[in-house]
Amino acid sequence: MRQFNKLIKEKIKPVPLDMMRVDLGIPPEVKTELIQNVNIVINCAASVELDTELDRAVRINVTGAHLLLILAEECKNMQVFCHVSTAYTNADRSGYVEERMYNSDTNWMNEY
Repeated sequence: MRQFNKLIKEKIKPVPLDMMRVDLGIPPEVKTELIQNVNIVINCAASVELDTELDRAVRINVTGAHLLLILAEECKNMQVFCHVSTAYTNADRSGYVEERMYNSDTNWMNEY
């Protein structure tokens, strides 16, 4: 386990981004370093608040992810771009589930 933790510390570097900004809030010198050295991007940034204004949610969840993909395409050694989706699933279904809206008998407006 120690070897694994050491490897993680050496290889993984979290990069704070601002998905609301066109430049993702990345300073130019950091962007240059990323373009030269990054080979794997794991994007898990998202707004998962259900009451977020639609334009803000789209800016963060769609446009921000797209801007990050564009940056990843600039990276000289890019091998993997992994997008971790925060989309809700249809847990009552099995097998192949299309990415579309399904009718549901569940009342999602429960107050806990």
